[in-house]
Amino acid sequence: MATKAKIAELAGVSPATVSNFYNGKDKMAEETKRKILEAARKLGYPEPEPRCINNAKKTTLLVADDLQNPHYGSILNGMTKVAVQNSICVSMCKLWDDVDKFCEMIISEGFYAVYFVSASKSVTQRHIDYLSDNGVRVFFSWNNFNIDFDMLLDKAIKYFIDLGHSRIAYLSGLSIDDDQNVRYKSYLKALEANNLPVDPELIIDGIYPYNTDSKSGYWATVSFLKKNVDFTAIIALNDLLAIGSMNALAENGLNVPADVSVLGCDDIVMSEYVNPPLSTMRYSTSDIGSRTMYSIIHPEENYGSVPVTLQTELVIRKSTGKAPEK
Repeated sequence: MATKAKIAELAGVSPATVSNFYNGKDKMAEETKRKILEAARKLGYPEPEPRCINNAKKTTLLVADDLQNPHYGSILNGMTKVAVQNSICVSMCKLWDDVDKFCEMIISEGFYAVYFVSASKSVTQRHIDYLSDNGVRVFFSWNNFNIDFDMLLDKAIKYFIDLGHSRIAYLSGLSIDDDQNVRYKSYLKALEANNLPVDPELIIDGIYPYNTDSKSGYWATVSFLKKNVDFTAIIALNDLLAIGSMNALAENGLNVPADVSVLGCDDIVMSEYVNPPLSTMRYSTSDIGSRTMYSIIHPEENYGSVPVTLQTELVIRKSTGKAPEK
């Protein structure tokens, strides 16, 4: 019985390339198409309809590391707003542990483009080349957008200093040894720029590869409190960690912000509605989604070749206040 696997073997290409061809991806060498068609005819396998060869599916896949984080939902929302106007579907999923099989799935399912919204060391240049060679457009947040975390963390540290804080802890979520932990690096730069010492006792390290949900923020803060470190403020890698941290502080008899001020990052939807409402560092996640989708739809404009710098701001709510008097 003729199968796509046998076609691939006879044509000297991968099974994913054959599936890609039958799913309508025409961004492959003409010689490759010819080999697949010849193999299919020899084996008596039905040829694809011409329309399938020339019209690739217009479905984009958003790949995130934590589907429960509303931060990624906001990016998806921004993508969808542009996509629906162009009859394009957007799906979202988590990266598989087996990246090779994940890439084969992307190709075999006929995805038009894939957008990796969170950095992952497991996605290598080999995977990117494999997807690109099979007609899949590949995008990354960290290549297409610049977020000036140095400026944002500097604003945050200055804000806390003006309120009388000098012992400002950092809740990392990611390992501080991770090269991709840019927010932690910006925290260190901001301390130095504002003449505050870097105290290892104030750094609440994360566990590789990441622990950035509210549960992780809760337990990391519980462990931190057991060390009896002197501190009056916490800056968290993201809002979820900050929200979990506030819960841990409250359960241990500390008032936010009278005893400890807490600052998050991302400004997810729920940040405004927790108790107390969370102060945070904001940048437009919806804008990330819409700009990326525009780039996917209009490759002829080479949009995204120069990274877009997103505007940032400090959003002050009720989780931050003056440092407590000694």
